[in-house]
Amino acid sequence: MDKNIEEMSPEELMKELAYVKECLLDLEETYAFHLTMTSAHIGSGMLKAMQEEHEEGCCRYKERILQIETLLSKTGRG
Repeated sequence: MDKNIEEMSPEELMKELAYVKECLLDLEETYAFHLTMTSAHIGSGMLKAMQEEHEEGCCRYKERILQIETLLSKTGRG
């Protein structure tokens, strides 16, 4: 996600959008797995840290998605 999206072609933006959406999905699935599918005990301090990290990650990905979609709409591809 370090690429400057302002300098990307519409095709590159579409690829980046797909990549970022996949990253968001992976993050959400991993988080859900840790909370629902494992029998390991997670302490409240660790759980709070996991929740904060998850929320920050989701916000970063969603912000990036919005930026890319906005650029694509300006090019007529969004």
